[in-house]
Amino acid sequence: TLYNRALNAPKSIEDTAFDSLQNKQLRLAIQRLSEIQRRRFILYHEFGLTYEQIAKMEGCAFQVVAKSIKAAENKIKNFFESQG
Repeated sequence: TLYNRALNAPKSIEDTAFDSLQNKQLRLAIQRLSEIQRRRFILYHEFGLTYEQIAKMEGCAFQVVAKSIKAAENKIKNFFESQG
């Protein structure tokens, strides 16, 4: 605990607030995805599954999953760009 704090300086209040705001915006962007895109995006980015693993779970080709995840990433990118 004290040792870890000595090695990893605690975040400033500003950094903590900024991280919290980014997390809220990311959650909002993810909520705007279609159900399928949201599920695949989360499985890929949060759970670390590969396109092939997700495709096997869903009974489709991995190319379909890859295209869906790329589309989701683009939608999220566009969301953040529109936020300024």
